[in-house]
Amino acid sequence: MRTRHIIDPRAILRGFAACALLTAPAIGPAAHAQTTSPQSTTQAQAEAIVLSMTKWERRHPDKIDGKRRKRIARGSGTDASQVNQLLKQFFEARKIAKTLSTGKMPMFR
Repeated sequence: MRTRHIIDPRAILRGFAACALLTAPAIGPAAHAQTTSPQSTTQAQAEAIVLSMTKWERRHPDKIDGKRRKRIARGSGTDASQVNQLLKQFFEARKIAKTLSTGKMPMFR
């Protein structure tokens, strides 16, 4: 029998939240204060959203449909639009990371 890692939910959250913060618009000192605060409301909402996902949904975020998004929103106490926004930011950050890893960013040529 293979033993699997027990994944810390906070580690998963750090991955999602980091991706969300990378793509969030950072303009002015108010945005800087929000991102440097360890328990900002944005991070708390992101934590609630990620922790209300099932293990399967965390592994396959691209396969989360409308019903699952509504269930995640109910479980996290947020709106489905906030779940959509977090997932959209995650996909954008994943796309940027993939582009950076292949070395095909136009600004680096």
